Amino acid sequence: EKEYVLADWEAAIDFVDEIAEIAQVADHHPNLFIHDYKKVLVSVATHSAGGITDADFKLAEEIDNI
Repeated sequence: EKEYVLADWEAAIDFVDEIAEIAQVADHHPNLFIHDYKKVLVSVATHSAGGITDADFKLAEEIDNI
């Protein structure tokens, strides 16, 4: 789980949109929560595996690279 602080609401929405594109291609979808108008909380886990897997680390790295 990691919180990202963006410049403003529009930047937060754009960030979430980019995450959505990556997640769709990977068929691995994180939990996303936008709060305080410019903060995005991202939580990555593989629920079917009951925890964190290599796929989670890969997705998290791709999100960090946005």
